[in-house]
Amino acid sequence: MSLSARPLVYAASFLVLVACGGSNSNGVPAAGPETITAQTTPAVTSTYAERQQMKFEGGDVDGADGMVAAAGALWLKTDPGHVLRIDPGTNRITADVTVDKHTGQSFYCQGIGAVGGSVWACATRTGGVGVAEIDPVAARVTRVVPVGKVFDQLALPSTAGGLWVLTKDGTHLSVVDPVSGRVTSYPLGARCQQVAAAGDRVVATSVVENQVVVLDAGSGEVLKRLKVAAPRMAAVVGADIWVDSVDGLTRFSHGLTTRTVYPGMSAGQGGDLFASGSSVWLRGSDGTISRLDADTGRVLERIVPDRPVSAGSMVVAYGSVWTTGSEEGWVIRLREDP
Repeated sequence: MSLSARPLVYAASFLVLVACGGSNSNGVPAAGPETITAQTTPAVTSTYAERQQMKFEGGDVDGADGMVAAAGALWLKTDPGHVLRIDPGTNRITADVTVDKHTGQSFYCQGIGAVGGSVWACATRTGGVGVAEIDPVAARVTRVVPVGKVFDQLALPSTAGGLWVLTKDGTHLSVVDPVSGRVTSYPLGARCQQVAAAGDRVVATSVVENQVVVLDAGSGEVLKRLKVAAPRMAAVVGADIWVDSVDGLTRFSHGLTTRTVYPGMSAGQGGDLFASGSSVWLRGSDGTISRLDADTGRVLERIVPDRPVSAGSMVVAYGSVWTTGSEEGWVIRLREDP
């Protein structure tokens, strides 16, 4: 199933900005201080053509989907159920691992991540949907942990506790211990579709219920519920949480008060959000990529495709920005520096 065909529908609702104090009758934090509206004009603009280092297309990368950088390589999950290893030094595909045992679009499962020295990817099996552990050196599946993962979770983020996976139709968040394979599940109180995690925070977003659920990575305790209009992707950067919403990219403090909103800047249904160091990278549904400085909050640059492209994912690694075009069946490598 391509990114553009994912069954996520944005709800038409108003963005309620939240602060630490107060809650409404539903237990969702009440409105807080007035929002800081940021300037979204980039300091520098360039094109894909000016930054392109390599383009992989056709054949093996057909249905290119999520990516993760691990063990000195870029790992690409494709819709037909393969994980490809790309050597960033030679720009060659050096391995092809089959993780899905079923064929047909109804079995295409999305999601890839890395933890415990291994690459992990969503894997469909007769008994249900699990996560497959891939040995990055041997490039083979070493085990599949059955968790009942939802199909549409794109990134499989990790913290010290393990790999975080949405389960039970997205109403629970499960952490997979990479050593024992033990699965611990926590209720979310909402049906979520995407997850981000770093440090002591795990963030689950529900585009259908207009909620962002923030959990403690150690205990699994729900720390706060934020009312946000159709939140999709999220990223944890330092002490802050960045959330893509229908009203624009929104930045929350570690205390979960609203810091900044970037109106008109959105990943949308077919885009992505990625944190790298002190930078936040936003890929729009048409392929436009923006980089923000998490320290200053400024929009530093924008990279524009030569023509609009289909939905895709994005990773920043090995001195490059990597992005996919699901419908076109390609992976483009762009120079990271302007």
